[in-house]
Amino acid sequence: MSGYRLIIMIGLILFLTSCSTMDNSTTQEDGINLSYITSNHTIDQHASNKAKEMLRKHNTITSIHAVNTDQKMLIAVEVHHRHRFRLANIRKDLQKEMVKAFPDKEVELSTDKKVVIELNRLEKSIDSNEMNKKKLKMEMNQLIKLMHEQT
Repeated sequence: MSGYRLIIMIGLILFLTSCSTMDNSTTQEDGINLSYITSNHTIDQHASNKAKEMLRKHNTITSIHAVNTDQKMLIAVEVHHRHRFRLANIRKDLQKEMVKAFPDKEVELSTDKKVVIELNRLEKSIDSNEMNKKKLKMEMNQLIKLMHEQT
């Protein structure tokens, strides 16, 4: 009978420690998905990289993608699922922060999944030198138009 109690106690301890481990892993929010675009390209992406670095400090964000031209910057972020109810306020606050940080650029920020996917594709195209300035401007304008249509 005491062996049975020992097994139950060990099982209970393992169960409780595994639950607390799961809670700790969900509160650690430093695993933000972002990639910096290298600076050895014809299209300067320093502003986008700076915006990513600034947004990285927000614990509500899980993924950041951004590209810029000389006049415009397009940013897309993904937010933790548990913060989705406050999505409109989060987007509004982040938009204000980015507009203030980059007064020389027309800044657009989105939380739409389609824009996140498209900006990720654009970042990869820029990083692999498959994109020129004219094509980037055209694709960014299409994305901005798409963003405004959905709102």
